Amino acid sequence: MDGTASIMPHDQLAELLAELQDSRELVRISAEVDADLEIAALTHRACRLPGGGPVLFFERVRGASVPVVTNLFGSYARMSRYLGGESFDAVADRMSGLIQPRVAEGWFEQVKLIPQFTQLGKLPPRLVRVAACQQVVRLGRDIDLDAWPIPRLWPDDEARLLTTGIVCLRHPHTQEPVVEQVPLEVRDAQSFRVHLTPQSAGWVVVREHQRLRTPLSVAVAVGGDPLLTYVAGAPRPPGADAWLFAGFLRGAAVDLVTARTSDLELPAHAEVVFEGYIEPTEPWEPASRVGLPTGYYGEPYPVPTLHLTAITSRTNPVLPVIVPDQPPQERYWLHKLTERLFLPVLRMVVPELVDYSFPHAAAQRHLAFVSIRKSYAGQARKVLSALWGHPLTMHCKLLVVVDDEVDVQNPEAVWLAVGASMQPPRDLQVQDGPADWFDHSAPARGFGGKLGIDATRKLPEEHTGKAWPDQLAWPAEFEQTLDELWVKSPLAGWRAP
Repeated sequence: MDGTASIMPHDQLAELLAELQDSRELVRISAEVDADLEIAALTHRACRLPGGGPVLFFERVRGASVPVVTNLFGSYARMSRYLGGESFDAVADRMSGLIQPRVAEGWFEQVKLIPQFTQLGKLPPRLVRVAACQQVVRLGRDIDLDAWPIPRLWPDDEARLLTTGIVCLRHPHTQEPVVEQVPLEVRDAQSFRVHLTPQSAGWVVVREHQRLRTPLSVAVAVGGDPLLTYVAGAPRPPGADAWLFAGFLRGAAVDLVTARTSDLELPAHAEVVFEGYIEPTEPWEPASRVGLPTGYYGEPYPVPTLHLTAITSRTNPVLPVIVPDQPPQERYWLHKLTERLFLPVLRMVVPELVDYSFPHAAAQRHLAFVSIRKSYAGQARKVLSALWGHPLTMHCKLLVVVDDEVDVQNPEAVWLAVGASMQPPRDLQVQDGPADWFDHSAPARGFGGKLGIDATRKLPEEHTGKAWPDQLAWPAEFEQTLDELWVKSPLAGWRAP
């Protein structure tokens, strides 16, 4: 059983927006707004409403004929809707059924986590000849990024930023597609700067084309099924096809179409596509200073230029935008889906793992809580080393390991365990390693320190032979008696004044 029968893909963004409006999850803003700061400012405030706020549909953007939609990913309910009503954990269960671990040939051989998509034979992408994203084609002098409501998002941003672009490349040797979600800043009316980092697959592809001195075709799709935007930004094991993975999440194959000015294949149901090329001999230029999902402004670094050869779109497109922001922000739910979805994957390298969580506070990237079933001395340190060696958690500069009964989805419970079970310096593990490229606190870009905290109960071997005390708790057999006492007392109906 593949568990995908009830999922309905959302290929038509307009139909999905109508559904969201019918369920009162979308608010239409009819007053004219400016793409310069106003869209982002209203979205910033809306994300702080109860439940993550509604989707915002900006009908009239000054100087543009295309509406903008924001906060598409801003709640659990909406993300679940895109998954066909499934919970995140239910999707993770489906994912778990597809993963087949490989046996390492040697003790120190790195475990390769490649999902075996053998059950997905009916879900490979389909190539179509006619696509909604090519209803309107603009070439040559008709290419004008200034006509599109790509917003400037923060007061000190030095450029307008496209934040939902699904960047499609192809490796020059294997010819395999490379799909990533990469921010693109508007450089001028006919070009973008592509904010690739050395830790991205696209960077490797561009550098290899530079070495070969061959032009690189690029297509950037925006909109369509929200799950495609998620997949483009989600970590994937090496060799895992992005469109096949998206088909698994959607329960239906992804329709692709060949670009108008290259042989790249891209989502057929996108709202708009920007096609172009990166010239291999052209010097890279410093990226402009813009706001990041860390909640801070970024510092410039060299990035390649994408020269546009075509802009294709639907007849009446909508431009989705994600506003990078401090928590709470809509990217929290994208990260939360990744967290749930890849729990079975992490358990392949950390079998004692019970659960883990990227809390809101560190923008879902620099801090993680981990619970384990502990059975031997030093096990928490082994877990720390394993997680820092995994792509999903290697950028965490603070990892906290607790026992299995601690709910890592509850930060207060985790810090209670830290206060009760951690003793410095015994339970602190410090090391250097790869850092988040956008972590401004790192001493060098992409490289920095890491701190692990062992907040598990200590075994006698870890605690100078002393026994660890029991935690205060009511016996399970007493809970029923307590429930009966509570119902009979005035406490059952008490409300805070």
